[in-house]
Amino acid sequence: MPPEKVVQVLGLMGDSSDNIPGVKGVGEKTAIALIQEYGSIDQLYKRLDEIKKPKLHENLSNDHENALLAERLVTIDTKVPLNIKVEDLKRKSPDKDKLVGLLSGLEFKSLVKKYSGDIQAIDDDTPKITIRAERIEDQSVNQTEAPVKYKTINDVDHHYFTIKDEDELDRMLKHLSKQDIICFDTETDSTDPMQCNLVGCSFSYKEGEAYYLPVFGKHESTDNVTGTLFDSEPEKDREEIGVDLNIAVKKLKPLLESKRAKYVGQNLKYDYIVMKNYGIELSNVYFDSLIGAYILDPEGRHGMDLLSEKYLRYSPVSIKELIGTGKSQTTMDKVEVEKASEYASEDADVTLQLYHRLKYELEKINLYKLCYDIEFPLVKVLGDMEFAGIKVDKQILKQIDKELVKLIDKYETEIYKLAETKFNINSTKQLAEILFKKLLLAPARKTKTGYSTDIKVLEDLKNDHPIIPAIIDYRMLTKLKSTYVEGLMNAINPKTGRVHTSYNQIVAATGRLSSVNPNLQNIPIRTEAGRSLRKAFVPENKNFKIMSADYSQIELRIMAHYADDDNMISAFKRSHDIHTATSMRIFGVTKGQVTPNMRRKAKEVNFGIIYGIGAFGLANRLEIKNSEAKDIIEKYRPLYKYLFGY
Repeated sequence: MPPEKVVQVLGLMGDSSDNIPGVKGVGEKTAIALIQEYGSIDQLYKRLDEIKKPKLHENLSNDHENALLAERLVTIDTKVPLNIKVEDLKRKSPDKDKLVGLLSGLEFKSLVKKYSGDIQAIDDDTPKITIRAERIEDQSVNQTEAPVKYKTINDVDHHYFTIKDEDELDRMLKHLSKQDIICFDTETDSTDPMQCNLVGCSFSYKEGEAYYLPVFGKHESTDNVTGTLFDSEPEKDREEIGVDLNIAVKKLKPLLESKRAKYVGQNLKYDYIVMKNYGIELSNVYFDSLIGAYILDPEGRHGMDLLSEKYLRYSPVSIKELIGTGKSQTTMDKVEVEKASEYASEDADVTLQLYHRLKYELEKINLYKLCYDIEFPLVKVLGDMEFAGIKVDKQILKQIDKELVKLIDKYETEIYKLAETKFNINSTKQLAEILFKKLLLAPARKTKTGYSTDIKVLEDLKNDHPIIPAIIDYRMLTKLKSTYVEGLMNAINPKTGRVHTSYNQIVAATGRLSSVNPNLQNIPIRTEAGRSLRKAFVPENKNFKIMSADYSQIELRIMAHYADDDNMISAFKRSHDIHTATSMRIFGVTKGQVTPNMRRKAKEVNFGIIYGIGAFGLANRLEIKNSEAKDIIEKYRPLYKYLFGY
């Protein structure tokens, strides 16, 4: 295949890496064979009647526009005027001031260290040398920017105190009770706030000064709030330094529940839940540096160490230095109290400093009110929700699991019959052998390890052989079993009998909450098997009900108003279901003819449109031609004009 024909081949097969559509079902081998025989896409379509394979003929005919579009998109324009000479492209030393500033803002730590050092970038054919700011033989050498050096605990004056007994605890509490702003942090033996044990607490109210209270012993709850969560006795493998856990809890309670002091912290929801397990409710959650940093930069990373380096030019002690990593990793309760105290005190101190800096940055761009009125109060709400958890009926899950096993076995048998052999359906390599070598289906995409059999590839092939829909359903069922049924059963807290998911405020740049460990937002609803999972979520007892509440297409109502879209406004005014109305509009059917699948596709259209989806993306979602997707978008032109200015 000569180089000039590559464009023709790509025009037929498309280029998934650049989101360029081609002809459905035409992979690399088929495209090469067609171009070798017909010479070009243009000649192929002039002689389309010569294609005898019915499915290939149909796909080529249906995707004629896609082939022409792909050919145009993959063709490099060699006539673009260039106002630059080749010699101007010779490699030069970078502008370190600008480069390091950019890399710092993007938090590329290793690159910052690389390019802020002494070694300059030299032309490839020049020996690498080190240039330093010196005067040699009265000739000045250009000085490079000094490396970005973060201060550490060894470079700053600090006063960190370990509370070693009850008397010192009393003195600390008396002192803290007079403060207006207190940074609070907990140290535990696990990252799960519902099942961890408290190891210690740290406090800071003044920059450069902090206190660490280590605790020991078993918690003995007297109010039955959460006593069942702490049945195991922590191992005693070190000297008991600090205060007995029960005494500490009793004495900390008035301080932490007082509304006088305003509490700040990093990821305060975790600390809130930990203390709630001990019968203490942190009353005055005032500022969370994790959330404040997210509001300032939703796309960035918001770990305390990174925030400290970014805003304070200070690199805190890493938790890895204390507990290690991998197989040798230990837990915080095994760390020497002296080391734990320095680490925990520094955390509280640094977080207090971040509070002052982040609050200033938020106020500067008028975003502090958003945090104070909405985001920070939500911390306690979400903490209470996580603490309460959701009851899951294990017996229902077990019954669903049995039904799924039967269905999976049924699909396995069908797949083996269609393949005329047994093989590991979950093996990409073995499945590719069956599909592309035994059944001779056209492979859509090749990876480093072989031909891809991901869901997108299977969806493209589902009309080419009856084995494909069977494999798609098999995968859906096995995922339901492993990810959802087994995942939910494993997620049930053995002490509470409930699932305690974590609601995250700082993941989605759009501001939406996410649910993790486990993810309760993605419980499948598109299949009967998936919908049955929802039956496992039950009320506490017969005196309770599960209530569902939601805004009715609130984004669409707002957009309909601002875009002045008559069709949408009319549907809302008449209390019509907007997705059903869109279905009628798109598919040209009456209300009674709208199927659940039509409504689902209409929902994809409605929400896709307001978030700027293009014809290609919409065509993929709805499994229709680009031209059809373009026509649908055209019907929303008033909405697009308002949203995107065209």
